[in-house]
Amino acid sequence: MPFRCPHGMCPSASETPTPAAALETLRGWRLPTATTALSALSALRVQTQLLSLYHHYFPGQFAKSTASCARAQVAFSLRESEFLNLVNHHLFPLEIEIMEEWVEEGDVGVYLSIVNPSCFEIDLAELSLPLQVMVALLAISDVDTWHVLRREIGQRVPMPATVGDNRQINWQRLNALCRRQGALWRHLPLSLDIVAHATGNFWLDLDENNAGYERVEWDVAAVDYLAAEWRKARPLLKRYERVLDWLDHDARALATLVRLWNRASEAT
Repeated sequence: MPFRCPHGMCPSASETPTPAAALETLRGWRLPTATTALSALSALRVQTQLLSLYHHYFPGQFAKSTASCARAQVAFSLRESEFLNLVNHHLFPLEIEIMEEWVEEGDVGVYLSIVNPSCFEIDLAELSLPLQVMVALLAISDVDTWHVLRREIGQRVPMPATVGDNRQINWQRLNALCRRQGALWRHLPLSLDIVAHATGNFWLDLDENNAGYERVEWDVAAVDYLAAEWRKARPLLKRYERVLDWLDHDARALATLVRLWNRASEAT
């Protein structure tokens, strides 16, 4: 039986190149180097991953999208960029600009925004007074530093019991004391945990030192985890911001914080 082309699939006679033209085309073609081939395959793998995740998490937007899937050299395609922006706005914060820079190097992991930079890496004087006090309570036992902070706070604030003495904080007792104070005080222990990067939440404990811009792979398990942790982190960050704003306008509360700190201390 003679071969028949499926309808619309075979070129017409006018589109078929002549043998000479075909030979000329073949002579100009060269096998890519192994490095070039691997780079192209890697880019295709990443693009397939991203577009598959786009369809998985945002099926409606994916179906309506008219953005091109074609990449300009090694940059993200418009469709991939569309997905990354949706993730940034709806799932968790991304460093898209850094990702765009690194994609040119063939490295396309999940580059996460650091939403809670470490206060311990910044000169104390550059922080707001509430943050200076919390950082100093957590990590500074230098008497001279506390003389300066006490003058800043005023209100006859005492020296913290953990400065120059063998005392530590009973965190359970501090939590109970803050709850008894009521109002925003109940969020004060959480605020100390956020400053210390000790909340147990991925986003709030992420900083330049412990995770920074380490590579996280694009897959459903990772995206689900990061999105779930971000949903938990957002209300905690709002409480933390409210506490900082309150303490920034109430020096008496800062003095009370040090007094509660001392009441929660115990001998080591």
